Amino acid sequence: MKTPNRVKEDLGEKTFVYEGTQSPDSPELTIWKLLGGDPLGGDPNIPGPVSLTVAVTGRSDLVSSLETTITLAVVRRFGGIP
Repeated sequence: MKTPNRVKEDLGEKTFVYEGTQSPDSPELTIWKLLGGDPLGGDPNIPGPVSLTVAVTGRSDLVSSLETTITLAVVRRFGGIP
């Protein structure tokens, strides 16, 4: 999404990183990515975040549409919702 409204912060040397993006077309629509990189788990041979959370804010119809899109992608990829 191309927008000038972005934020990215790194708290504690990648212990917790968050990024937020606001839609230029619907300012109430935001997408947030939260990465937890604290090495309390995971595989030390495979670097990357230990956890990933994505959050969306916006009008109910936009959030519902995104939820449907994600659900269909998961079903296509994995054959169902775990």
